[in-house]
Amino acid sequence: MPFFFIVPVWLFVVVLGLVLLFLPPYRRVGLYVVIVSTAATLASFVLSTAVLYVGVKIGAQLTSIWLGLAVVGSYVVSIGIGAVLGVTAGFALTRKLLHRLSW
Repeated sequence: MPFFFIVPVWLFVVVLGLVLLFLPPYRRVGLYVVIVSTAATLASFVLSTAVLYVGVKIGAQLTSIWLGLAVVGSYVVSIGIGAVLGVTAGFALTRKLLHRLSW
């Protein structure tokens, strides 16, 4: 459900990053904006989907009223954790890429 809000914000940030790529003084910033936001969105999506998948697999064997609440809570937390992991990975990847390109 939160991805209905995350995806439009991500698209806006990517368009902003692409515009910055065409402005020579802001090229490095534009690359950071595009790669870091994309990595954060992808990691957030993958981690939250994995939590839902595992939660359903566990829920098929255990029936408890609290399990649904735990899965939803874990889903929301995993979105944030995935974003932090994605930002970290995207920042490291961009830094390594810019070091090789030497813009």
